[in-house]
Amino acid sequence: MREFDIAISFASEDRRLARQLARRLQAVELLVFYDDDQQAELLGEHLLEYLISVYKDRASYCVVLISAAYVRKRWTRHEWRAAQERAFEQQEAAYILPVKLDDTTLPGLLSTIGHISVPPKTVAEAARIIHEKVASRALINRAIRSADTHFRSGDFQAVIAALQPYWGNGLLVDDGVAARLLADAHMFVGAYEQALPILSGIIPGRPQDAESRFLLLCAVIGLADYLRPPCTIIMPCKSYLATGQHAKIWNESSWSFAITIVPPNRQIHPP
Repeated sequence: MREFDIAISFASEDRRLARQLARRLQAVELLVFYDDDQQAELLGEHLLEYLISVYKDRASYCVVLISAAYVRKRWTRHEWRAAQERAFEQQEAAYILPVKLDDTTLPGLLSTIGHISVPPKTVAEAARIIHEKVASRALINRAIRSADTHFRSGDFQAVIAALQPYWGNGLLVDDGVAARLLADAHMFVGAYEQALPILSGIIPGRPQDAESRFLLLCAVIGLADYLRPPCTIIMPCKSYLATGQHAKIWNESSWSFAITIVPPNRQIHPP
């Protein structure tokens, strides 16, 4: 779950334009990281570590205002490197949205990457183009933030209502946090059979995702308690076998494990 829809990286010499862009994007209900708006949160923080976390992990997109000052400054070089690392990890989708303020070449930015030039575009035109680019992801982010609030208050049906349509359209497969939130909400209301395909859908692409595997284990245990053994549950790319005393999970990849279910206290023993 990303805290910001957009993070703006800019040199202090370009602050006036950055502020105008931030305000226009905020006016269309995007959550924007613009440092002047985060003074309380920045107070007392290690600024370099904080800013690297913002530009690498905490935003869905990074708007980079490219200028001679941006290339020259040390702080912006750190921000740019953090954004590059995220872009490298997220090669299947755009992350960096370049806005050129002059004819400066930014080292590491391929000339084939689409960009906006201001001028000739105005700040208003640039904001409109950026909004069109990020709008669909911003709607998903808004739904995820709303679902997180509902989950914390214990309204699990509201979580399901907020996120299930996006899962059904295949839009949460790449968002492990949102998918786990939805699966967890299903389990809290006893719908273990709804949680299983969600967790099965996100685990194959996350070989180190221990949290999702643990939730999958919980879903299998919960479902085994409700079904009359022996039974076999078939899901895409997975098989779940409950024999009454044992439940086993496996697929064609290298990971597998087995558990022993001992109702009613649900003690778990090594296989």
